[in-house]
Amino acid sequence: MELITQRKVGEKTLTIIDVGEVHTGQAERIKENVQGKTYMDFGIIAAPSPGGRHVSVQTTYEGTKEDIMGMFVYLMAASI
Repeated sequence: MELITQRKVGEKTLTIIDVGEVHTGQAERIKENVQGKTYMDFGIIAAPSPGGRHVSVQTTYEGTKEDIMGMFVYLMAASI
């Protein structure tokens, strides 16, 4: 699986960033710092997995993969 994928869902394009496996506490911090915080309206999916959570970030913002990934990285860096 690619780190970032885009696919059409009806009229919109859904962009998904696969963050991967993280500790449960880290998943909660990602959710607190990223979900719904910008005009890109990121949604966080933190699915249970052995040893923690598998985290994916998604948005229907109409932008390039680079712009969307850049905003996600900015939010993560700003939360440190």
